Amino acid sequence: MKRLLFTTLLVFSFFVSSVFLATVNPTLAATIMVVSTTSDIVADDGLCSLSEAITAANTDTASGATAGECAAGSGADRIDIPTGAYTLSGGSPLIINSDLTLNEAGGPITIILGDVFIINGAKLRILGDVALDISGDLTVEAGSELSADAGGYPGDNGPGAGQAGGFRIGGGGGGHGGIGGQGGGLGVRSGGAAYGDDLSPTTLGSGGGGSGYANAPGGYGGGHLDLTVGGTLTVDGTISANGADGVTYSTYAASGGGAGGSIQVSAGTLAGSGTVQANGGNGGISSYAWGGGGAGGRISLFNDLSYFVGTITVSGGSGYQTSEDGTIYADSLPDIAVTKQGPDTVAVGEEVTYTIGVSNQGDAPALNVAVTDTLPPEVSFVSANPIPDDVTGQVLTFNLGNIDAGASTTITINVSVDATSGTATNTASATTGSTEGGQGTSNNSAASSATIGSPDITVRLLDSLGNGIEGGVVKHYSSGWKDFGTTDATGQVTNSSITPKSYKFRMTYAGASNEQTQDVETDPLVVFQTTSVTVQLKDSGGNPIDTGQVKYYASGWKTFGSTSGGQASLELLPKSYKFRMTYAGASNEQTQDVETDPLVVFQTGKVVSDSGTCTHYYAGGWKVFTSGMELLPNTYKFRFNDGEPETNYEVNAGSVNNIH
Repeated sequence: MKRLLFTTLLVFSFFVSSVFLATVNPTLAATIMVVSTTSDIVADDGLCSLSEAITAANTDTASGATAGECAAGSGADRIDIPTGAYTLSGGSPLIINSDLTLNEAGGPITIILGDVFIINGAKLRILGDVALDISGDLTVEAGSELSADAGGYPGDNGPGAGQAGGFRIGGGGGGHGGIGGQGGGLGVRSGGAAYGDDLSPTTLGSGGGGSGYANAPGGYGGGHLDLTVGGTLTVDGTISANGADGVTYSTYAASGGGAGGSIQVSAGTLAGSGTVQANGGNGGISSYAWGGGGAGGRISLFNDLSYFVGTITVSGGSGYQTSEDGTIYADSLPDIAVTKQGPDTVAVGEEVTYTIGVSNQGDAPALNVAVTDTLPPEVSFVSANPIPDDVTGQVLTFNLGNIDAGASTTITINVSVDATSGTATNTASATTGSTEGGQGTSNNSAASSATIGSPDITVRLLDSLGNGIEGGVVKHYSSGWKDFGTTDATGQVTNSSITPKSYKFRMTYAGASNEQTQDVETDPLVVFQTTSVTVQLKDSGGNPIDTGQVKYYASGWKTFGSTSGGQASLELLPKSYKFRMTYAGASNEQTQDVETDPLVVFQTGKVVSDSGTCTHYYAGGWKVFTSGMELLPNTYKFRFNDGEPETNYEVNAGSVNNIH
């Protein structure tokens, strides 16, 4: 039933939640006034405005003679207020100097005021969903009260309701900030369970267990007060959300006390010497049955406490068993600080990351922190971590929840740069539901600006595994081939002096060149990649042969390597090359496109002298022949020692070649 109100900094927001109000402490009001207009009008016009009703209650004088005007107050008056928003704009402080109840009559109510003073022992009680927005100070004088007593769950109701009693057995106390006390007599009845949040208490106190005999009801739980004071909250009297006492019926029945409610205070300063309390009600006591005490409620204080010398209590009520006390969280104020990091220069098409830091530099948790990041029109949103809770146009909203004192969190936002020039300024700001101390809101926003310029054009040369290759020479064509640069140890070279548009790029590496055309305005990264080329040398039976010397032709013959384990490998730009294999003094060549097939294979043939008289073969000079040796496919001249003349024989790969 709670309606949480957030207003601008230094605005007081106070409300009370209560349930089952028709039977809460049914004390008859001296006069019941019914507001009939939301307008802040003071006139004898036949309507009863809220301003007129409060004045009539304070002065015991009717607001006018015309029928429909507010009746004259007389003692502890009650004002029934229909749902709506009411602004009291008289310019003077609101003074409550006699007992008064503001009662919701049909729906949520918001009342907007200036300073508020509760004086002369008056008690201001709120029933229902009534919110007061006070832009100044709130003062509760000594002997005066601001109360949500018994404004919570009725007996036998609520998340921590006490167990109902019976004949000669008292009901258990209601639970909230602690466990309710047991009821007892001839037997025992359990107190209610604890629940709610000690940091941000918003829950109502639960009711005590009824007598279970003779219909003696359990005590009501306390209601809920939530105060955010822009100026100073001075408490010399009492602010309370106490649970009600249990009931005694004859000598055989007693009910449990209601649990204390919840009070949440956030103020620039809490001052005074009075009392802030959310105590549990006492259990009823009869001759043979004793109700359990209601548990204490929950109070949290987010403000400067150095000027407050009063008491703050969440005591458990007494009874057959005294209940547990509730919880008190007291601290100073939070101070949200925002930082923003991003690049100083960006280029069209570039993806940019902004980092937002959000920290609480104060001494108290910051509640309900939200960050709004407004992207400049020069960029488009890509992604963020965490995911935004809302994206409306260029505005991203992140609901971060509570941030503890000293804690921080980080948001990263990725955007794409759309514009080709200008300055892109990205601004982030944070808000919190808590009043801030420290630097206030002056450090709640930060911005990052970047100059948009031409993109840096980068050309990379990568090997087949994606590693950078140093020494690649790059040119680009613009009315002729122009030097671009040479790749460094990371395999890249960057040039920011050329206008972004479509160019033909040439990469020269290891004597060979490849070309490609790319529009660097849309993609400023140009990538060339080599292929791992392997050259194998096999004998006639397919077995590897070592010491084969390999060269390849690229603007001249260049060393490829020597076979080991029957092969040699080298990174080359993908294109067609001529390869030369030299083995046993002879050489063979073949041309192959390594882009489509990077494995180049040379194979020898086996040569056998049937007569056993061959002694030499010619390959760049006479070389010793051994029968069964492997030679590259070619035509060789062979020499014999049996008178056979020197004879040419052709050697074929992958087979046995017989000679004389």
